[in-house]
Amino acid sequence: MSYLWNSTVALQTRVRKYFTLTFREEKETLSTENDKQEAPEGSSVGEDSIDSAPTQPDKDLPGRIAATAHIWVDPSPVNSTADFDTWLGYYTPVELSKTVRVALRECLIYVTLRMKEGHHDMDAEVRRWTSLSHPNILPFLGTARVPIGKTIRVCFVVPWMENGNALAYVKSHEEVDKLAIIQGIGGGLEYLHSLEPPLVHGYLRSSNVLMDKEGRPQLCDFGIAQFRGILDGLTERSSERAYWMSPECLAPTDFGFRDLKEAETTAADVYSFGMTAYEIYTERRPFADQRGLHVVLSIIRGARPSIPSTWMDDPATRQLEGTISDCWEQDPAKRPTITEALRSLIALPPWSSDTQL
Repeated sequence: MSYLWNSTVALQTRVRKYFTLTFREEKETLSTENDKQEAPEGSSVGEDSIDSAPTQPDKDLPGRIAATAHIWVDPSPVNSTADFDTWLGYYTPVELSKTVRVALRECLIYVTLRMKEGHHDMDAEVRRWTSLSHPNILPFLGTARVPIGKTIRVCFVVPWMENGNALAYVKSHEEVDKLAIIQGIGGGLEYLHSLEPPLVHGYLRSSNVLMDKEGRPQLCDFGIAQFRGILDGLTERSSERAYWMSPECLAPTDFGFRDLKEAETTAADVYSFGMTAYEIYTERRPFADQRGLHVVLSIIRGARPSIPSTWMDDPATRQLEGTISDCWEQDPAKRPTITEALRSLIALPPWSSDTQL
């Protein structure tokens, strides 16, 4: 069955699959005007359009409650990474009259854990995500079994962020305040680190920072890195994540850690924060001109991306370089906390209009 979507959605007419979603009640988040979307025209659906949809709540899925919502999903993934396949979905929660856009994200690590019956620790982490609340943390709305095509997929459900990731955003918005974005990212990370126990992001980079309608950064994909050890080896898509990883996470035993899970600390997050700040200010990924495992070996030995020489010409960018370099310290114990790094960024002098970033 085809549906004609409102023109503001900017989607061509596609076949949508209708299903029932077990969803965490999130009234305050979902009732805001910024997250609302008009219901698609002609969206009434009969029982014959339901394709392998669960009719009862999936009690083994974490982060869900006994409430249902109607969902339409575009069967073509909008994005695929080493960790996630993502689909655009539209749903109408029972308590709202508007249809809301969501991202339906199948996590490769979580799927693998469920296949191996080893998902209980990650289930506990998922339940923790549903309780997080901060302006710079992407709300985690729940989990659902989603029929996409002929396959039932277990998906994480989060609000749809139409502005994309932080790097794409700064590239397409010339007048954007990059410092405000970096401070927002730091604020989200500081919140995660302030929890008890601290929640280590584990893989901070600009592609894991999404931008909301107000241009505010929202951290996502936190907490899954600790489970990544179940995937053997580095795939072509996953090897580049090493460019943002701290040296102790790339070679844990070389730095006195037993394994990657032990090496993934708040100090490792601070290293990645420095790399993300560099990425956003230069609008280039770290080691953009290099590829391969030799980059990983160089990072372990202390190599870092080149700082633009023009940064030394202005007091603000010179101090920025100092903060980033502090975050990049080879010894994790010598890195600042995220709170200390944020304090340094807040103290930056005004930018010179002649400074080229």
